[in-house]
Amino acid sequence: MTSPAPLVPMISALEVGRLLGISARAVYDLHATGRLPAYRIGRAVRFEVADVEAFKAACRVTVQPFDAGRAPGRPRTAMTAGMDATAELRKLFQDAKAPKRKPRLARPRGGGR
Repeated sequence: MTSPAPLVPMISALEVGRLLGISARAVYDLHATGRLPAYRIGRAVRFEVADVEAFKAACRVTVQPFDAGRAPGRPRTAMTAGMDATAELRKLFQDAKAPKRKPRLARPRGGGR
């Protein structure tokens, strides 16, 4: 006689949200887009802990080393390329044009109330 397969613990969207630090609505959205598999048992939607852990591992990002003079994701500027700060500021001010003011419309004079 064979023994039945062990039951896998399943958790609700609220519990998944608590594990991932997101709302239950966001968990349902992840399921609706196919990023997080789930089981529908009657009206209840349940998630396997292993699937949640796999999703969490797939979302992991690593920090890439970056130049000391700039933040990650920022393009290289003259400052980080070696140009001094005064030259970069001068270039910025030369490129920027002062906004032109629109002429004010003249109001009609007189007491026509």
